[in-house]
Amino acid sequence: GIAELLESVLLVAEVQGLKANPHRPAVGTVIESHLDQGVGPVATILVNTGTLRVGDSFAIGKAYGRGNLAKDWSGKKMTALLPSDTAQIAGLSEVVESGRILQVVKDDKTARGQANQVGGMIQHELVQTGMGMTEILQRIKEGSLKLLKVVIKADTQGSLEAIRSSLAKVKSEDVAIKSIHSGVGDITESDVMMAAASTGALVIGFRTEANSHVHRLAERMVVEVVTYDVIYHLIE
Repeated sequence: GIAELLESVLLVAEVQGLKANPHRPAVGTVIESHLDQGVGPVATILVNTGTLRVGDSFAIGKAYGRGNLAKDWSGKKMTALLPSDTAQIAGLSEVVESGRILQVVKDDKTARGQANQVGGMIQHELVQTGMGMTEILQRIKEGSLKLLKVVIKADTQGSLEAIRSSLAKVKSEDVAIKSIHSGVGDITESDVMMAAASTGALVIGFRTEANSHVHRLAERMVVEVVTYDVIYHLIE
């Protein structure tokens, strides 16, 4: 039905005169984001309006950056993305969440300031919203927690897929398990904040590390961060 859907979209756009403005700073949506071992955090962006050019400064939530690499699905390098174009960009300060909005701003200083402001608002809202392991287990025992949410970080994509597949097979009458976020790379402050926002969530790492800043944030937000080197122990 894809061909019919595209035909309908084009027809409605033509009849109603729906057009995006390419002559303005770009606004886009993050489709996917991950940590590339070669170039660092990257994100696949769909441009909603405006034109996104290599070298533009931008903010995405509490992340910021300057696009220093853009390539399409085939690996071809692009210098500019027009409305409805999709490409992978690098130059981000950190891995961002899918669904976040990219907004091009005038310079790096503005991008950093906007990202820091958003980050401060998020952190203020999330302080003391998490739960430690003891409280989580107690709520499961009492029957007041029926869904255990987890943030999963692993050393490789293969390990991550194996863990997600194994967790999906875990059956319990007391509580169900749901992965609210997963990714490759070390545990970051963003992972902790995401867990804190979802009350009763754990951050689980497999052959990954969390630095001292992450541990301090987790302690302040009462979020349990646990790491494993053996998948069997993690599932157990």
